[in-house]
Amino acid sequence: MASDLQRRGLHDLNSALQVVTGNVELLQMSQPLTPSQRQLLAAALAAAHQAAQLVQALQRSDD
Repeated sequence: MASDLQRRGLHDLNSALQVVTGNVELLQMSQPLTPSQRQLLAAALAAAHQAAQLVQALQRSDD
């Protein structure tokens, strides 16, 4: 069972990832974006989603 500190850390990390995801999504709606900018934002969003999935898996393994 994870400690309270670990649970809080995972919760805080998940919250930060939600902020990153939201901001990247807002940037993706900005106009105009170059193809390179779109690629970079898509990569950032994919990385944030992957990190969020890892956090969720860690949280589930604690249950």
